[in-house]
Amino acid sequence: MDIDSFLLEDYKQKVAYLTAHFGRMWNRFNYFVVLESALTGFLLNNKLWNNAVYFALTEMLLSLIWWSLGAQDRFLVKLYRDAVKDAVERIKKRLPAGQAILEGDYRYVGETGEELAAQSKYPFEWYSIKFSVTKLAAIIPFILFLGWSAAFLVLLYFKLFG
Repeated sequence: MDIDSFLLEDYKQKVAYLTAHFGRMWNRFNYFVVLESALTGFLLNNKLWNNAVYFALTEMLLSLIWWSLGAQDRFLVKLYRDAVKDAVERIKKRLPAGQAILEGDYRYVGETGEELAAQSKYPFEWYSIKFSVTKLAAIIPFILFLGWSAAFLVLLYFKLFG
């Protein structure tokens, strides 16, 4: 078996899997944005305030599911990025001594980190490790879950005691 060909194919497969996962992840994100927006719009447009507690409960459960999927998506992105990084490291080890094609300015697919974030200098071109886009896929629904949970509790209180 040709090890070099295997490693190259392994790298290609891992990049393809990471890329495909991004597509699946953002499709799910978009579906939940539409569902949350549609339910909120339906409530506001139809003035169904008597049933608002049920809408809040539905939104709370929907955002809980969304958060769960977003957190798992973030985990898988990290896992697949690490797999790509490992594939690149294995390829580097196979290079002849002194061949530095994968050193210096070379960036592999999925690479992120402090050194890249430090290159962010403009208000419309930046990267934050703390609030990366793939983390936002879990952060946004978590914030919505907290908000809808609070709304549900307040609406339930007023429905029962108000």
